[in-house]
Amino acid sequence: MYDISHQETKALAKQIEDENPDELLVPSNLSSHHHLIIKAKRHFATAKTPNFYHHLDWDLGILAIHVTKNTISRSIRFFNSFIKLSISRGHDIRIKDTGTFIVIRDRSLKIRLRETARYIQEPEEKTWDWQSTIPTGNLCFSYETYYSWGGGCTEWMY
Repeated sequence: MYDISHQETKALAKQIEDENPDELLVPSNLSSHHHLIIKAKRHFATAKTPNFYHHLDWDLGILAIHVTKNTISRSIRFFNSFIKLSISRGHDIRIKDTGTFIVIRDRSLKIRLRETARYIQEPEEKTWDWQSTIPTGNLCFSYETYYSWGGGCTEWMY
């Protein structure tokens, strides 16, 4: 297993920024789609969901993306950019029986993109679902079980 310290992570992030500045920008329009992105777009176009979240995940052989309708386009563009950058660095993205993974060297890290939400308690309700979920529009990218980036994203919520 390959472990990396916080200082090594910062140095690697700086190296990636210096070597791949154009690939770090998420475009306003999607271009040169990866096959997993094409599959995700098709699913989003036809999906019928019982609640406001569109849930794409490994059980359908699709990227782990959990967002509302309003953030689908942005999440697809982000994931497409992430996949391109990963491949250019010699990594691979795979869908396995337990989720979406980036493979770096010999290590597989579980990844996911989700939209964060606010929860509003409704104490007058006495049912099990006494909280209302309000999507924020902020995307949160997570890997493994502890590390996350994005607006309002502080922990892995799987």
